[in-house]
Amino acid sequence: MRPFLGSEALAQGLLTRGQLRWRYVPILPDVYVPKDWPELDAWHWAEATWLWTGRAGVITGLVATHLLGAYRIPLTGPVEVITSKRRPPKQVCVRAEQIADDEIIRWPDCHLTTAARTAVDIGRRRPRDEAVAILDALAHGTCLTASEVLRVADRYAGTPGIGDARLAAHLMDGGALSLRETRLRLNLLDRGLPRPQTQITIGGDGRTTTIPLGWPWCKVAVMFLPDEAAAHPSLLRQREIQHDVLQAQGWFTVWTAERYSPRILGSRVSAAIETQKRRAC
Repeated sequence: MRPFLGSEALAQGLLTRGQLRWRYVPILPDVYVPKDWPELDAWHWAEATWLWTGRAGVITGLVATHLLGAYRIPLTGPVEVITSKRRPPKQVCVRAEQIADDEIIRWPDCHLTTAARTAVDIGRRRPRDEAVAILDALAHGTCLTASEVLRVADRYAGTPGIGDARLAAHLMDGGALSLRETRLRLNLLDRGLPRPQTQITIGGDGRTTTIPLGWPWCKVAVMFLPDEAAAHPSLLRQREIQHDVLQAQGWFTVWTAERYSPRILGSRVSAAIETQKRRAC
């Protein structure tokens, strides 16, 4: 069973007022679910919010990213919805904004923003690093491209935060498979290093490996050190094999961990790139 409007159920004779009161609980004004339901997920909240708007709103923000397939970003805060309806409950954040018809996905149980429009909305309102992490996940889950995001952003030139949305789109990379990979990439870019490539497959002599990011033109890779206290022996062995493959193909590996200073890491990567460039001469 899905969320439903209590007023509709009463009007259609599906429930009596007593049944509605004793068997169901409102999660939003006039929107009900069974009392014994498990914890509500993004799909439930999206449909419930859409029903609250009178089936006229468009879900956007973090909930929209989950519906589109970007599952690794935790859901926090109220459900964002583009609607003209006012006085929202605390679980809902109303966005009274323009939206073009081709920026809406119409599903039977709710309407939501397209991936590109979702990215613009996220980029406008979130801090840069948080926005890029969300856009990375969205791009990975939907194959969204920066050009698609920028095309939508261009429609709203002059809108507050649109410059931030454009910047987030330029920094977006669907090859980042985790939040720490996004943070690593942004830290390196902030220190003036060339933009790295993500998910690089390297192989030779019948062995291949994939690294999270690096610079193929100078053969410099950045790899995460496993937590030796917690890592399974197979993971440690995998890192050894990766290192052997990289070394055999002439790559220089810079190892990093969460505890490392971004400044020191940036210096190490910069030095590695210069060393590899000199070797190539």
